[in-house]
Amino acid sequence: MRAGARFPLKLREPLPDESWIEPLNSPGERAGLMTGVFCFWFRKEGWSSVKKTPLALVAVSAAVLVLVSACTSPQGSSSGGDSPISGASGERVTELWVKDAIAAHVIQEMFARDENGSVMENIEDYYEERREVEEANSLEPFDGLGVLLESGVLVETGEGYRVVADLDEWDTGGSGPRESEVREAMLHVLEANTVDWCGEMKGYEFSDLYVDSYWEAFDTREEYVASIQGYVSCGSGE
Repeated sequence: MRAGARFPLKLREPLPDESWIEPLNSPGERAGLMTGVFCFWFRKEGWSSVKKTPLALVAVSAAVLVLVSACTSPQGSSSGGDSPISGASGERVTELWVKDAIAAHVIQEMFARDENGSVMENIEDYYEERREVEEANSLEPFDGLGVLLESGVLVETGEGYRVVADLDEWDTGGSGPRESEVREAMLHVLEANTVDWCGEMKGYEFSDLYVDSYWEAFDTREEYVASIQGYVSCGSGE
């Protein structure tokens, strides 16, 4: 089944005039626009294009990496606000929690269906390319795999790896990884790998599609988990 055929497209209403075009007077608005444009380009082109930056632009490459971090981190992009990853099932469901839950379940399905180790290979290739940019700018490397392993999201087994999709079982307190680091690491996995069992699209696109389609459709975490499990198995998610 084609991935694009599973949900109706959300079309923007036609603009009656050009009154929506207003000057970006504040530095914050201009910075937000520039970051948005860069993120669109980066997700299309990837790390390989960042590495091809001419030597004359090395002076600004650190700023480029900051922009890349903004693209690959879900922090600040959620209207649901930040909230603890774990918690009692009766707590208020936020959009950020739903994003964490769908990301974890998609990654879990990726590893469960991986028969040749390609998921881990793609992740390692992603960080190898990222590391070149970090080292060139003397920046502290982000060890996403280490974050996932230390937090308990990713567990090494005798046969490979398994993913713990229950957010309550993750260790994100104390001296371990922060919640924001876990979210960033999961997003990197989704960017490095493709969902090919329900059509074919990048993992982050598959996850975003769920959030766009079902955010505010349910009231409890249990209902969302049941919906996500159906969605990841190519169901409707309803």
